[in-house]
Amino acid sequence: MSYENILFEVKDGVALVTFNRPKALNAMNPKTLAELDDALEAVRKDEAVRVLVLTGSGEKAFVAGADITEFQKMGPLDARQFAATASCHQDIAGESAFALAMLARYDDIGPARPWLYRQRFWEAGMLGQTLYLEAEAAGLQGTGIGCYFDDEVHRALGVDTGCFQDIYHFTVGKAVADARVGSEPPYVHLGAARRRI
Repeated sequence: MSYENILFEVKDGVALVTFNRPKALNAMNPKTLAELDDALEAVRKDEAVRVLVLTGSGEKAFVAGADITEFQKMGPLDARQFAATASCHQDIAGESAFALAMLARYDDIGPARPWLYRQRFWEAGMLGQTLYLEAEAAGLQGTGIGCYFDDEVHRALGVDTGCFQDIYHFTVGKAVADARVGSEPPYVHLGAARRRI
């Protein structure tokens, strides 16, 4: 595979991947992810590689995150609808200030290192806790979303699921009081029968 968005070289047991989109602050788009996936597969197969270094070109950013220009074809309502749909049709994801999906590397989990599966979820949980605390500090609220359609997210981002998997969703916004939710004393539904017990 020829690379346009990354530079890749291996020398003296060191593999060097340089994200090479400095004008976009090295933001990740589907093409960059595909190239990274190919380079990581080459590293995995090369037994001479002992160290992998990831770096970014330019002076401003290593990787700025996802390239949101990829979503320019979507209008605001489309993006909101996608966020809600990807999170099991939960409006909280589409109506929030922002919603995000956390993806983790999965191709290194196997019989020799099964504990990595659990560790990926711990790490996602720590990120979620940090987002929650930062949201509260900013006068907002945050919550994790445990139900999501990972295949929809993978397709939208062009992710190779042999390497990465969607493992957790999170949303931040301003809470809206739901009049349908209330607090009652225990066993209030028993009425007079409760007093006889």
